[in-house]
Amino acid sequence: MEEVGLPSRVHQLNVYFRNPEYLAYLQGQLRASNVLDYFATSEFYEQGCNNALLRQQGLQLDGVQDDAEAMVRLEAGLKRLVGIEYVVAHARTPDLFVIHKRQRSGPEDVRVIEAYYVLHGDIRMAADLYTLLGSRLVSLRCTKMQEGDGRGGREDKERSKL
Repeated sequence: MEEVGLPSRVHQLNVYFRNPEYLAYLQGQLRASNVLDYFATSEFYEQGCNNALLRQQGLQLDGVQDDAEAMVRLEAGLKRLVGIEYVVAHARTPDLFVIHKRQRSGPEDVRVIEAYYVLHGDIRMAADLYTLLGSRLVSLRCTKMQEGDGRGGREDKERSKL
């Protein structure tokens, strides 16, 4: 995904994805070892990412019972590639998972591009600081404009009576 401006990003924050059929298949048991497979069914997932390439090469994590072992195996596979990848950055099984979309340029050179969270099966994009501050500034500006010419002082109210 390319860099987008504030309005598109704010819209993306209001979008969520839920796949009830896949959750039923998992019997509601999301874990660190299968949440990326669930995430891959969402519109947020880029099909040409390194995770998809590893899956095509036969890396399977859903049979691994130990979540820590699954994450180690995934990370080892991702280190061999460059490009977009997804990793579970935080897991509080079974309710909350934080997924990072990263750009990998080398075995140890990764940069987080986006963050998503899975809460009770709903996948949402997490807001970044720029978006939070931008939205807050826009709402403050709108509030000030509604109060008058931006100052919101007594002279504005007196001028409106004339």
